[in-house]
Amino acid sequence: MKRRVTNERRYLTPWALRTAGLFAGLICAAPSSAIEFTLPIACTPGDDCWVAYHVDVAAGPKVRDFACGGRSYDDHKGVDFAIRDLAAMRRGVAILAAAPGVVRAVRDGMKDVNFRDIDPATVATRECGNGVLVDHGNGWTTQYCHLRRGSVVVKRGQSVTPGQTLGKVGLSGKTSFPHLHFQTKRDGKVVDPFLGVDRAVGCGGTPAPIWTGAVARQLRYRPVEIYNVGLANYRPDPAAIRNGTFLPWLSGLTDDKVYLWADVFGVEAGDTVAFVLRDKDGKLLFKQTRTAAKRGARGFLTFGRRIPGARAMRERLVGTVTITRRLPDGAYTDRRTVPPPAE
Repeated sequence: MKRRVTNERRYLTPWALRTAGLFAGLICAAPSSAIEFTLPIACTPGDDCWVAYHVDVAAGPKVRDFACGGRSYDDHKGVDFAIRDLAAMRRGVAILAAAPGVVRAVRDGMKDVNFRDIDPATVATRECGNGVLVDHGNGWTTQYCHLRRGSVVVKRGQSVTPGQTLGKVGLSGKTSFPHLHFQTKRDGKVVDPFLGVDRAVGCGGTPAPIWTGAVARQLRYRPVEIYNVGLANYRPDPAAIRNGTFLPWLSGLTDDKVYLWADVFGVEAGDTVAFVLRDKDGKLLFKQTRTAAKRGARGFLTFGRRIPGARAMRERLVGTVTITRRLPDGAYTDRRTVPPPAE
């Protein structure tokens, strides 16, 4: 059964007003190039896929994404579109050509495996894993990395159109989670598609994105994002959750423990995380607020407590996880609510 999850984001002024200006630039600014990119993955951003990491636009070891936030890592050269877990990868998520062009290179046959579980030397010089390189003319290329083994459906020299399937999201190459690494270049130099051709280095200001307007609206910048959340009656196992094999509610347990958990991209030290459990009538069963002690590009958060009679209340439990980032003149809030788990 597919779990229903509601997602709520709040932008508190005046920071929201400044951020809205950035969004307006993303949506309205005309690109200074003759190319525009469509979404390179068959999903709905914020629902079943998420931008895990942006291009690092800072010079030197300091990390900055195009919005001057920390949603990147040092010298990251692409945009990473993550899917929820390995179960989603096994079901299949298509990778799509972002613009018309000609396939210049392909690679397939590499295993889908977390590179942390293997000798890193086995993916040296092949960090992209299974991939496709498309030439769009006028010096533009796009590269699609970490495709699932056996999924590449195009050949070198083949012409492709926007939205045409190239392969599927996988776990090949130098990666620890299933995602598409999408890299754009012009004349051999990395271009952040959120910034445009005139902004190869540095953040802030008014970007001139090379996404289509519809895609720019879908990819509004989010400083921190909860991408998976759930309830369980035993301690959640992050590895099983990310593998898509975690069973949220086991019969036969007698300790009446209830856990609320969330997987998050972009946690920063000082972020406030609130776990709230209620019944369907709104009665508060527990509330726990914590402050993140350190930065975590990808973090797993959980809280549990014994709730008398929880076994009988399983179908009435409603959990909410809220993460809030305080800024000098406002705040950003991301909230997810998950209904009772299926047994």
